[in-house]
Amino acid sequence: MNLMDLFSGKMDSGFLNSLAGSVGAEPQKVAGLAHMGIPLLLQALQRNTEAPGGARSLTSALEKHQDADLNDLGRFLGGVDKKDGAKILTHIFPGREGGEVKKKLADQTGLKTAQVTALLGVLAPMVLGFLGNQKKERRLDSGGVQNLLAGLVSSGGGGNLLGMAARMLDSNNDGNVMDDLGRMLGGFLGKK
Repeated sequence: MNLMDLFSGKMDSGFLNSLAGSVGAEPQKVAGLAHMGIPLLLQALQRNTEAPGGARSLTSALEKHQDADLNDLGRFLGGVDKKDGAKILTHIFPGREGGEVKKKLADQTGLKTAQVTALLGVLAPMVLGFLGNQKKERRLDSGGVQNLLAGLVSSGGGGNLLGMAARMLDSNNDGNVMDDLGRMLGGFLGKK
């Protein structure tokens, strides 16, 4: 199952209005953030699995999210633990790198950085819930989780969304966001 297809199909106006209302933002801007943020979260998680012990660590974390009910995203939103979401973001985008990612997303979507932080704090558990569901359903071990993420990232998480998000976040307009993401994520993913 494709992650962006899952969320696009369930991100109806009611869900977007509810999510937007939770941070005082316009639904269109929230939709834009979701379509950029989800692929970036996937890419960061995938790159983390390449660090020593990263795949094992993520697989262990997914066990806590493998029973997430994503059939009703509105209900899921109401039950998201905001502290857990913030903690997840700290692991995915730590320290200064996290601030840079959030600022870039804010610049691209027209949202405030605090709104981006709050919204990513909801999207990150949704992504982990999806991955946890897939891990449980497919009985994936660490290698299987790593392969799942690699497949999602290589397909862009759905259509060309990863490529679009990458271009939007390309700070030096050289057509390569990897240098930017590598710099931003270097502290968490291990410098190479």
